[in-house]
Amino acid sequence: MASLNHIEKLKLEKLFIMDTGYVLDFSNSKFERFIKDSVNKNIFDDKYNYKTSSKANRLRAFWDKEPDNIVGKVIYDLLEYYKTTYSNIDYELYQECGEIAARLLGTNTEVNRKEIEDVWNPRMLRVFISHKTENKEIAKKLKDMLFFYWIDSFVPMKI
Repeated sequence: MASLNHIEKLKLEKLFIMDTGYVLDFSNSKFERFIKDSVNKNIFDDKYNYKTSSKANRLRAFWDKEPDNIVGKVIYDLLEYYKTTYSNIDYELYQECGEIAARLLGTNTEVNRKEIEDVWNPRMLRVFISHKTENKEIAKKLKDMLFFYWIDSFVPMKI
C-alpha cells in the first residue's frame, strides 16, 4: 500500500483529470499498455476493480494495493506523459505531484531543475538579482529557491 495521504491523492487526481472517471486522455487499451510498460502490471486485473471499473477507480485501487516504489514510478511516468501530451500545463500542481513521486521513489524531494526546465513556461517571470560580492552564495541560493516557484532569475558572476 502506497503511503499517499488524502491531500496528495487529491492533487494527483486533479492533475490527472480523474473526476470524470478517466485518467488523462487514455482509452482502456492505451491505459493498460501504459501501466504494463511502466511497471509490468495489468491495471485491469480483478484486484484493481474498485467500485466501478473506471480507469480512475482502477488507478485509485492501484495506489491502495501497490508499494511506494511501484506507485511512484507510475506517477512519474504519468507526469512525463502529461507534460508531453498537454500544452496547458498547471506548473505548480505538476511540480507538487513531481515531489510526491520523488518521495514515493525515495529520491530527492526537490524537483530536479532539469525536469522543471523541460516544462518551462516562456511567460515565466524573470528577475535580475543584484548582490554584493560577499553575498554571491546567498544570491545563488535565492536563484535556486525562486526557480522552485517558477521564477527564473539571472545572477551576474561579478559586480
